[in-house]
Amino acid sequence: MKKRVAAVLAAVCMTALCVVPCGHFTEKIGTAPISAGADVTQGQGGMITFTMQGDGELHISGQGAIKDYSILSGESAPWTVLNPQKLVIEEGVTGIGNEAFMGMDSITSVSLPNSLTKIGEYAFYKCTSIRSVNIPDGVTVISKKAFDQCKSLNNVVIPSGVTNIGDMAFNYCKSLTSIIIPESVTKIGQRAFNECDVLSSITIMNPNCTLYQENRTICNSTSGYNGTINAPSGSKAEKYAQKYGYQFVSTGQSQVPDTQPATTTTTTTTEATTTTTTTTTQTTTTSTTTTTTTSMTTTQTTPTTSTTTTTTLTTPTTSTTTTTTTTTTRPTTTTSTTTQTTPETTTTTQTTTAPTEAKHLELGDANADGTINAEDATEILIAAARFGTNRPMGLTDEQKKAADINSDGAVNAMDANAVLCYAAGIGANVHRPITDYA
Repeated sequence: MKKRVAAVLAAVCMTALCVVPCGHFTEKIGTAPISAGADVTQGQGGMITFTMQGDGELHISGQGAIKDYSILSGESAPWTVLNPQKLVIEEGVTGIGNEAFMGMDSITSVSLPNSLTKIGEYAFYKCTSIRSVNIPDGVTVISKKAFDQCKSLNNVVIPSGVTNIGDMAFNYCKSLTSIIIPESVTKIGQRAFNECDVLSSITIMNPNCTLYQENRTICNSTSGYNGTINAPSGSKAEKYAQKYGYQFVSTGQSQVPDTQPATTTTTTTTEATTTTTTTTTQTTTTSTTTTTTTSMTTTQTTPTTSTTTTTTLTTPTTSTTTTTTTTTTRPTTTTSTTTQTTPETTTTTQTTTAPTEAKHLELGDANADGTINAEDATEILIAAARFGTNRPMGLTDEQKKAADINSDGAVNAMDANAVLCYAAGIGANVHRPITDYA
């Protein structure tokens, strides 16, 4: 059985090692024939074309997403055998599939389109020469191990549309010095910034952003993190920093944090309050009212006696009300000046990172993450593929020792087979030495 599995993996490895001529490629899902036709590869949701230019630029264009690949299943992207220095993904491409550019250590710069919405798992895994990445605004998720072991990466711009940073997304990014996580991000996964040797500042703007509860979610080495975590007071990031004894710097509640958090300056503030004199005058004027009441005149005539009687009654009534003028002036003058002055204080934090000691790896832990699983088998197959194309394996001396399961001095598909069998045994609760599977 072991020989049969080994044979299958050997075939996988040989597929990865095959050098496809730099020319035209046609690839459909499930097959990878070579033809002299157009440079075409079938993508998810549309046709994706790629062209390797003479100046070392790899251009990928079309409509839709680049499909997912899996080296463990014997399928890798057709352009991985090329050695471009610059990768240009053009407008119209909406997604980068899993393992699309895995192990392409010749790439030094990447240009991503605004149409991009997804960066898949292992998309740029071990692209060790990439120095800078500007992630477009449309991307919402940076998937698991998307930029894992991009050891030259020193500048990453994460846009405000990203909501989730996956497990080990920036693991072993050993040149990354600082990063700002925008307010849109609600979750930072396990070991997302693990063993970023020179990371000295991480700013987390969302007070409710959840961090995986492990000291290695953010760390310079296995011993911890020497930089600062900058976030609003009372945030989950502050609680994380307190839990693991990391240095925390408050950014306040709404103020945009300084991108240079090592220096804190307090500014003098003066508040002054002045109340002017107010005069109130009340005036009441004299009012005279005269009322006159006059009776009506009644005339009564009796024709029989020819006598006319006229009665007139007048009663004048006069009422006078006099109110004198009163003026009241109440001067009120209040002048209050309050000055609060806080002297300018400058605090400079110097971070000294102790050199990381070389650590002994367990046999089988090829990617040095502390566990032995299928990811280590993938690491071994990638290293073997590089060696077969006269490129550096991308492993440290300790990783090479951990990957050489059968101790034959080589790292190849036989070692990957042993790792897979061992991992399967552990999953089935069968505990045998890994060398038994070699």
